[in-house]
Amino acid sequence: MAQETQTTNPLKYIRKHCLECCGFVRAEVTACTSTKCQLYPFRMGTNPFKTKRTLSPEQRERAAQNLKKAAASRRKEQS
Repeated sequence: MAQETQTTNPLKYIRKHCLECCGFVRAEVTACTSTKCQLYPFRMGTNPFKTKRTLSPEQRERAAQNLKKAAASRRKEQS
């Protein structure tokens, strides 16, 4: 009995389901016309409703400082 690998990412599971539904033809998933399916917006394995995060210059500077501190801390621990 073959054991199926467990998919932990819901978007990957949805993509797998859509591939199964379309006979494992990737082009058919892209061309899917089942717009009433609740999984339709996620069929490409991405979340279309997730907006890209934009940072202000102050936030970028703060993040850069935090990364420098973390890197210095890691180097200190390794020494």
